[in-house]
Amino acid sequence: MKSKLIFLLNSLKKILIQDTHYLILNIMQLKTKVIATGVTNLHDARYCAGMGVEHIAFPIDPTLGNHISEPTWKEIAGWISGTKLGVEISEVEGIELDSFDASFYLTDNSELIDKFPEANFILRIKSALEAQNLLPKYKGKVEFFVLEWADSDLETALPQIKAYVKDYPIYIGFGITPENVESIISEIEPEGIALKGGKEIKVGLNDFDGLADVLEVIEVF
Repeated sequence: MKSKLIFLLNSLKKILIQDTHYLILNIMQLKTKVIATGVTNLHDARYCAGMGVEHIAFPIDPTLGNHISEPTWKEIAGWISGTKLGVEISEVEGIELDSFDASFYLTDNSELIDKFPEANFILRIKSALEAQNLLPKYKGKVEFFVLEWADSDLETALPQIKAYVKDYPIYIGFGITPENVESIISEIEPEGIALKGGKEIKVGLNDFDGLADVLEVIEVF
């Protein structure tokens, strides 16, 4: 009976989230804070907002590869409520932060933080070596850190990350799966986790099963 009830709730949840165009019913709660990165379409953004994701980041910098234009970002942002919406940027030259009207700025370029000290940044750290230098340098200067280490697998890195979470607001952004996410939350106790959005195959059809699977595991009923 319980499994049937959960199935029915999940089905209703997907209908509400995917088919409600003007109103996001932010009725879901998660076991930890989540930032969704690399979101490029309204479908993913509505889903994340409806699931209770606190931060949604949209790549608008052409150097990041799969990016969207500034007008597209603003159009999508106009449809979403109940969550913090931000942009992903990397380049320093030619950036005017005020033009984005974003709640936060996700970047892997610490020079931007130095250039715009009043802005609300989230710093993406791509290696364990970078973390040694950047964590102490930017503690208190960013909202939190997203670890996306390319030079280490998550299992090997966990002891070091566990030490870091005692002193820094850490979101783990690599190696997260539906199978290990609950143990990571309970044993490592990070500030939160970071998940990547999927690509829109065509309007209304998305490849974001990995993100959705993790969110459903950490959903609080």
